[in-house]
Amino acid sequence: MSEPELSYADRVLRDAMVSVGGGLDLELASRGISEALGAVVKIAEELNRRPFAPRVVKATCECGKTVSVTVASKPEELARAMAHAAKVVDELKRLSEFAKGQPDSRPGDARGAGRDVLKLLTDEQLAVVTGWIGEAVRRGAV
Repeated sequence: MSEPELSYADRVLRDAMVSVGGGLDLELASRGISEALGAVVKIAEELNRRPFAPRVVKATCECGKTVSVTVASKPEELARAMAHAAKVVDELKRLSEFAKGQPDSRPGDARGAGRDVLKLLTDEQLAVVTGWIGEAVRRGAV
């Protein structure tokens, strides 16, 4: 549904969801994940299809001489593109989950995850977090 087709209620709801997601449009992020996954699949298919043995290419110059040149295939380029696309999928997925309030999916020892983040907070930030926890306890959510 394009922008002009959205009703007022749909636009308000979408804007509210973007706001709740910390400014992240979760629908757009989901589309981005799907597109990047599609790219990963296409690259994998191309890697599977290509013969990566060196091949001979014939080149003819303006003078009419033909020269045979052996050209090495470079699967590294496709593999690098696939790795970048996979990283985009991972980053967008984790960002989307974070915007939904979900925990980080990485293992506890990866990139500082599992570190005691409360030690990194200022007194003011700690007071805010403590307030959130108290409110959750009062609501019975914890």
